[in-house]
Amino acid sequence: MEMIWILEIISLILGIIMFRIEVLKLRCKNFIPAIFLLLYVPLFCVTPILYHFLTNGAISIDHKVEGLVFTDPRIYAIYHLYNISLLICFFVASVFFNGYKDPKQTFISTTTLQQRIIFFLLLLTGIYLYVYSTGLSVFELLVADRFTWFENSTYSPFYSVVASYFISLTPLCFFLYYKEKKYFFLIITVILLLIYGILSKDRKWIIFMISGAVAAKYYLNGNRIVLKPKIVIGSLFFGLILVFWQIFRDVLFTELLTGRGDFMNHAKEMGGKLLMQGDFPYYYFSSMTAIKMNFIDGFNIPLGIIRRQVFFLVPVDYSFGLKIKDISAIFSDALDAGDDIRGGNMPPGFIGLFVFSFNWWLGLLVFTVIPFVLFYINKIARKFASTFQPVIYSNCFSFMILLLRGDDSSAFYFCIFNFGFFFLVKNILAKRKLTFRKKSLWA
Repeated sequence: MEMIWILEIISLILGIIMFRIEVLKLRCKNFIPAIFLLLYVPLFCVTPILYHFLTNGAISIDHKVEGLVFTDPRIYAIYHLYNISLLICFFVASVFFNGYKDPKQTFISTTTLQQRIIFFLLLLTGIYLYVYSTGLSVFELLVADRFTWFENSTYSPFYSVVASYFISLTPLCFFLYYKEKKYFFLIITVILLLIYGILSKDRKWIIFMISGAVAAKYYLNGNRIVLKPKIVIGSLFFGLILVFWQIFRDVLFTELLTGRGDFMNHAKEMGGKLLMQGDFPYYYFSSMTAIKMNFIDGFNIPLGIIRRQVFFLVPVDYSFGLKIKDISAIFSDALDAGDDIRGGNMPPGFIGLFVFSFNWWLGLLVFTVIPFVLFYINKIARKFASTFQPVIYSNCFSFMILLLRGDDSSAFYFCIFNFGFFFLVKNILAKRKLTFRKKSLWA
């Protein structure tokens, strides 16, 4: 295992170098690549070394062999081959794109009152549809355990999915309200989403708000983000909220409203599992499990990630086999992680998406293209500020969180939905086009 230790050190050093260049030195000038590295380095470069000491390696998330620690050095070698290749290509892309002078243009238009109201009503519609989809009353949702409404005979998966799309407009709404300092709309949006979070026991709403807020802060700071102590502390605070909401969301409100008395016991039990089975190590563990399944067991999903995006408008049942069902569900079923209530929703990790879609050897080649794609999208967002920048920037953080976990469908489909409604609200529903002007904020 000495070779694995060396590869982990190399991955960490390369990750720190790229983090220092794009996040610290350039202060996130290249917003999209910087946000990617801000999340990728801790999740995929730091985690392997941390769990090298904690558990002596990555833990399989396969329910058939629960708790198994991988010992095959080839699996670790493939993981770090992906890691190291990506980071080297990131350095090359950074040198190339940072030497290119982009148009000094930024999105500085403002929304009308009518447009702000429409965006707010779309969010409200999403929350209403969510409650309607469960078939339960508001009080029943408050005291219900997470996902128990799936067993309700009146539960509607269709309206539940539609609701999730409307709620995915949160990053865009938050970005526009925060950027334009429309604090009344900002506050009522936070209150609305907090109510949704309490009812749904979901955490995406927090990620969505952070995503919009980060993009707005980037804009207001002149297209830069400086990691000041208060920003780092604030980020850690929200990170802890995301982690511990995994405990609180299931039983906290039930305990407060019914006095059932099982909160402390449940919280202790869940807290013990967070370190080994929580969201932080999941990105690493799921990717390692996917590599093992492909390299050792020969499991694959040919062109899975491409087929999911190219045929996103076509229902799976009417695609003549061209479109596959959600990769997360396929992966979950293969691990015996599905159940009668939820049907399986375990993403295979970022690396796992490419390993399954192209096999580990060809996926490695595709993987190395990612840094260039991220820098190019960042260039497009700068150049076509009025058309693409608001949606791309506001959804960047949440998109990366979902994609790195391996949930490609939510990452891409939510962004596409945001693009569609941004166009509709700005140009059709409000029946009023906004004006744009150039202003340099890159000096």
